[in-house]
Amino acid sequence: MFEMLLGFYIVLVDAPPHKGGKHIQGFYEPKIEFKTEEDCRADRKMIEEWFEIEATRLYPDHKGIDAKVLCVKKNK
Repeated sequence: MFEMLLGFYIVLVDAPPHKGGKHIQGFYEPKIEFKTEEDCRADRKMIEEWFEIEATRLYPDHKGIDAKVLCVKKNK
C-alpha cells in the first residue's frame, strides 16, 4: 500500500524574515491509500492543484504557493 504526503510552502509577505517576511510551511497527509505506486502518482497533480486552490481560498492575498506530493510506501 502507498499513501500521499504533501509538502507545502505559502508565502504571505515576500521579504526576508528580518524585514517582516511571513510564510507558512508544513506537511499534509490526505489519508488516501493506493494499492500501487503508479495509482498514487496518477493522482499527484490533482492533489497539488486542489491544495493550491484551497490555500488560495484561505489566503487570498498570498504572494506564492508551492505544493509537492510524494508517494510513499505505507508502514504497517
